[in-house]
Amino acid sequence: MGFFHNKKTFLKAARTGDLDEIQHCFARCIPEKFDIDVEDDDGLTALFIAVQEGNSNVALALIRAGAKVDAHNADYVYPLHNAAFKGDLDVVKALVGAKADIDAVIRTNNRTALHWAVDKEMGSVIEFLVKSGARTDIADKAGRTAIDLAKGKPHLLKLFQGAAAAPASVPADAGAKEQWTLIGKGRLAHHGAYPEIGRKITEIFNFESRERTVITENLKTGAETLAPPESFDALSEDALRKALAEFRAAGGTAEDEFVMGNKAGKKSFRL
Repeated sequence: MGFFHNKKTFLKAARTGDLDEIQHCFARCIPEKFDIDVEDDDGLTALFIAVQEGNSNVALALIRAGAKVDAHNADYVYPLHNAAFKGDLDVVKALVGAKADIDAVIRTNNRTALHWAVDKEMGSVIEFLVKSGARTDIADKAGRTAIDLAKGKPHLLKLFQGAAAAPASVPADAGAKEQWTLIGKGRLAHHGAYPEIGRKITEIFNFESRERTVITENLKTGAETLAPPESFDALSEDALRKALAEFRAAGGTAEDEFVMGNKAGKKSFRL
């Protein structure tokens, strides 16, 4: 246990499972010296590290103290993915209870926590996730759902009885039409609810920085995922034309000419 309590000792304690150091940091450093969601050089929080390393007691303490449960790495691996992979039911329950996005997918393979629980044959975790409403119709990049992975394993398939392919409840306004809203003078928000995938998606177009940010909300749990901003150069011309037209219709002002990037090089267009 370190004598000097700081960000470095806090993150190290999460990795080594030093609950005493974690609690000392709670008492002496958080939030005065640093936030509970402080990140290491790789962008990982103490909770993410603790779950990844299988340090359940530390992970549970962090969740109870209010750590952000949907903090993820660059590949959008979440603590819930790691907990399901390791079969740590107590941590899985705590994360879901704290409104972690139960259906979050990893960017590289499109797998959910349920996929990992099935792949590693973590029966108790499978049963809990299914009963908690985890979707079973999400396919990974190989086209396989969690149920597909369980085929040929009767002891796992039986755990899917009563599973819901879509969220059990959807807000009454989920079927509302898509909306465009001006935010200040340089940004436009595009809101859309999609009950068929259980998500509400908000795109924020910043015409000053020329970036789009996407916020995804789980309609069942309310958990939100914020994707990194992406340059307008990465967007299709049609998508940007639509956003620019809605921006101007709402009273926003932007340059007449936009330069778009594509595989063939750069091209510009005017509205």
